[in-house]
Amino acid sequence: MSKKDYHDQKRGVSNNVFYDNSRHTAVNGHRAEDFGYDNNYHPQNHDEIKNAQDGKLPEKTRIAFCEYFKPALIEFAGCGTAWKDPDSEELQKLWIKVMPNEMKGQYSQFGRGIRELATETLEDWRNSIGEAAITVVEQILYGKNEEERKTFIEGQIMSKYWIRPYYYPENNAERSEEAFQSRIVSETFSQHFEIIKNIPDDSRSKELPKAALVLSILAIDRAFLLSSAESQNGITSGDFSSYQRAKDFSPKIHGIFGKNRSGQDRVTTKMWSQIIAAARAHVEPQNSNISSSILPEDKEEIPDDYLYNRQML
Repeated sequence: MSKKDYHDQKRGVSNNVFYDNSRHTAVNGHRAEDFGYDNNYHPQNHDEIKNAQDGKLPEKTRIAFCEYFKPALIEFAGCGTAWKDPDSEELQKLWIKVMPNEMKGQYSQFGRGIRELATETLEDWRNSIGEAAITVVEQILYGKNEEERKTFIEGQIMSKYWIRPYYYPENNAERSEEAFQSRIVSETFSQHFEIIKNIPDDSRSKELPKAALVLSILAIDRAFLLSSAESQNGITSGDFSSYQRAKDFSPKIHGIFGKNRSGQDRVTTKMWSQIIAAARAHVEPQNSNISSSILPEDKEEIPDDYLYNRQML
C-alpha cells in the first residue's frame, strides 16, 4: 500500500469527489438536485422524523456532507487556530455557503448531527497530519543506529522552538528565506492540501493556512519524541488530535506566524506563497530529556523583534 493509499484509508476520504458548489454535481453520478430536498426540508416519515429528533443525517445528506462540506470545513479550520473548532454559528454559515441549494435549510433540522460529524472530521484531519509526520520522520531516521537516532533527534528538537533545524532545507538555518520549506515540514504540511485538493482554486479561501502549518510543526515534534528510544510515555500514533502537550504549546507556535513588536509579519506573504507551493508540490495530481513536557529551549520566548528572512523586508 502506498503512503497516499495508507493515509486515504486512515482518513476514509475518497479522492473521486469533485467539489463544485456552482454546479452542485457529484462525480459518483448523483446530482444534488436529485436529492429531493428543498430549502425548507421537513421529515416525511417516521424514520426521518426520528432521525431528525436524534440529530442523524439522512444518507443523501451524509453523502453531500462528504462531497461539499467536509473539504470546506477542513480548509476553514486550517486557516484558524490549531485546536479551535468552528462554533455552531460558523458551521451554519459555512453550510449555507457551500452546500447545494436543496440542502442549505437542513441545518435547522440536523444541526446536532452536522456538528457531531464536523467534530469527527476535524479529529480525523488532525490525526492524519500526525500520521503524516510519523511517516516522514521514520523515513528520515531509517538506517540510523540507536545512537545516531538519539543524536539526530536531540539536534532537531532541543533547539529554540522558533529556529528548529528541521524548519530549513538540509537543517541549514542560514537559508532563512527557505524557512518551513524543508522536506519534513513540506511533506507533513502537504497532508492538509491532499485532503482539500478537490476544492477548485477559484473557490479556495484567501486566508493563510496557519493552523494547518502549526499542527504540522507540532506533529513533527511529537513524531521525533515517538521515535526516540527514551520517550515511551504512553503516546500512541493515532491520538495526535487529543495530544495535550501539543495543545498547550500551540500558542507559542502560532506566535511564529504572527507579528513582531514593530507590527511586521515574521513570515512574509512572499514566504507564505513559497511555503504553500513547497507543500503542494508533494500533493499527487488530481530520550528522558527529550520526553519532558516542555523542552528546555521551549521555555524561552520568541524575541519580540525576531523576523524570518530579514533580507527580504
